[in-house]
Amino acid sequence: MSQVFIHSIAAKLQKKLSELVSIGPDPPSVQRIAGLDVSYRGKNFGVAVAVVVDTTTLEILDCKAAKGIVNIPYVPGFLAFREAPLMIAALESLDVKPDVVMVNGHGLAHPRKLGIASHIGVVLDIPSIGVARHHLYGRIVQEGQETKIVVDDRVVGYVIRTPQGGKLYVSVGHKVTPEFARDLVIKMFRPPYSLPEPIRLADQISRRIVHAITHS
Repeated sequence: MSQVFIHSIAAKLQKKLSELVSIGPDPPSVQRIAGLDVSYRGKNFGVAVAVVVDTTTLEILDCKAAKGIVNIPYVPGFLAFREAPLMIAALESLDVKPDVVMVNGHGLAHPRKLGIASHIGVVLDIPSIGVARHHLYGRIVQEGQETKIVVDDRVVGYVIRTPQGGKLYVSVGHKVTPEFARDLVIKMFRPPYSLPEPIRLADQISRRIVHAITHS
């Protein structure tokens, strides 16, 4: 089966699932946020970590990992097919259920309006936010002090400055508004770190697990 055919099927699935994405309404209360990230040993062994933090204290309330072989290669725009299964496994194993999930990746700022944050949000029917280090899709529009990400003439996210002066591309995953996503990510920064705390912790812990496995 050719890669072109596989990508065609994957793209059709993304377009179908994108019809289920909801922009808002925002969750009425957010007390617990989960961060999701994946680290790798070599190219094909992945460790996904889900970390739940208290929104007020940033204390870790729960943390779970899922490990396994990842046979799908990384292709821009199709990250969910590579990483979402492990992320979902880690998320579903949590004892403390989050009100919102922050995913290291894009949401609606995606060519088919279904980045990994939207994919996970729709599959699990949970509010989700995409937080990415690099621009993938959408027009970047400057309006006053705000930098918006626009797809099909609709604002789907914001480019925000980190405490270190870098940029993050924050977009709606599912069941949140762009403004809610932006404000919550900003609230979750712990200077001097350049990622919101839930994702920073998920990244840090997944790297530690990979390091322990590599040196065991």
